[in-house]
Amino acid sequence: MEVLKWPTYSRPEEKPISLLLSLLLSFICISSVIGDDHPVCPKTCSCSGTPTSGYDVKCVSVGFPEPNEGATQTFPEFTSTLAIVGNSDMGDLPENPFGNLPELKKLDLSNNSITSVEVKTFQGRHLPALEELILDHNDLTFEHSKMLNSLDKLRNLSLKEAIFNATSIGSLNHALNRSYLPNLRNMWLDSNDLVVIPTTLFLVNGTKKAGQHLELISLRNNSIGHISPGTFDPTNLVYLRILDLSNNGIRKFQKDELDDFDGFSNLTLQLYPNPFSCDCSLRYFHSWLSKTNVTVVDKNLLTCADGYPNAKMRVVEVEESALQCDHPPSVQHYVEPSYVVLGIILSFLIACLLGVVFLRRNQIKTTCSAIFRAARDSLESGPYGDHRGYTDISKSGRESPDPPEVHL
Repeated sequence: MEVLKWPTYSRPEEKPISLLLSLLLSFICISSVIGDDHPVCPKTCSCSGTPTSGYDVKCVSVGFPEPNEGATQTFPEFTSTLAIVGNSDMGDLPENPFGNLPELKKLDLSNNSITSVEVKTFQGRHLPALEELILDHNDLTFEHSKMLNSLDKLRNLSLKEAIFNATSIGSLNHALNRSYLPNLRNMWLDSNDLVVIPTTLFLVNGTKKAGQHLELISLRNNSIGHISPGTFDPTNLVYLRILDLSNNGIRKFQKDELDDFDGFSNLTLQLYPNPFSCDCSLRYFHSWLSKTNVTVVDKNLLTCADGYPNAKMRVVEVEESALQCDHPPSVQHYVEPSYVVLGIILSFLIACLLGVVFLRRNQIKTTCSAIFRAARDSLESGPYGDHRGYTDISKSGRESPDPPEVHL
């Protein structure tokens, strides 16, 4: 008996390419339904990155960018690094110009000729994750004392060549004292032509010792000639590890200032170069270099300044007995050439004057004679002259009779 079988059909073998096309079409369809949440980069800037890693936004020499049409804010919400640099006329920064950037960690506003920053320009509630603020190469006056307030996560503050003039350091001092920067670790104040450092400049968060966490302070390439005792107080700046005072105008240190340095447990001090005066005023510092526990970077390169004894010698190579003040140091050195120049100028002027007198001697003689005659005529014709009833009072001119004879 013949058994009937149902016909069988084999499915065609699926190719991998077809499967990939199907997945791609499915992804496009799903994306079209869900919508595109990718942020829009400002047209004048360049953006890179992802929402997971954060966006890196750079705006170079384009002014402060405007938001794109239809955008709720200028920069992508998940921006982690923002650089707006290279503008020559930015002037004042308004309140909250960046919008809400909860993931922003680094903000670079260098080389923009910024003069003023409003109180709410850097708001902690809009920039809660900000760790690094760069304001280099600007003209800041620090008019608003609370411009740096409420940046809880800020660790690095860079103000290189950013202060408008030396007097603005007082305003910065006030701003830092009134700020709340509990996590500030590093501060750069290089190249600001600073001459004097306020003793309370680095008391961030006021006088609260518990709020001081500075580990690095850089003051290189200024005009600082003297450090007041207490400026770097180890009881306040407990965590200070690096202090850069290189390329300034420091000529000597007093005992109190060096005692402050010795109060730190692990301080690295950068002092080279500075124009040290290798005379008697440097004896304590000379001795301190050989016994301190402070790490003085390149201390073997510290050099004696011109105009002092031991000029151009290495400080550590000068014998302590050679640190004398027998000769006036720099004053005489710089004043004597001035006396020579002044003497030459005076001699030249006197020679010119004598030459003029000699060439015009006849005219001068005639003028002096005329002045003399005019003066004599004026005296003779004055109230006591001949033309005003002058009377000879000599004996021969008297009109009164002789006194009568007396007979005894």
